[in-house]
Amino acid sequence: MKKAILLLILVFLGFLAYQQLAKPVSGEEKQVKALENRFDSAVERFLRAHRTTATTRLDTTSDIDESADLAKKTRDELSDLKAGLKDQAALSRANKLEAKINNFFKKNQIL
Repeated sequence: MKKAILLLILVFLGFLAYQQLAKPVSGEEKQVKALENRFDSAVERFLRAHRTTATTRLDTTSDIDESADLAKKTRDELSDLKAGLKDQAALSRANKLEAKINNFFKKNQIL
């Protein structure tokens, strides 16, 4: 009897956790998430190019420039997307991404 009650409690808690974690995401949020993933990829490439330069003394200027250009393109696309966002959750996520992008540009002195 105790095992059955414990099992029911665990199933109920699992159901609640699933509902909290698997909230449906709007189309606008998916668009912002795609831009966020692209920006994260650009930052990863940017940092990897800098590490390569620091450790091997190889010239990775083109890799650095390409990743910075991708980040700039993402910033511009985010700006265009933000103008038409209606979903509050997507707008909030877009504002956080914009702050993250601006911080990256400021920290790395990218115009």
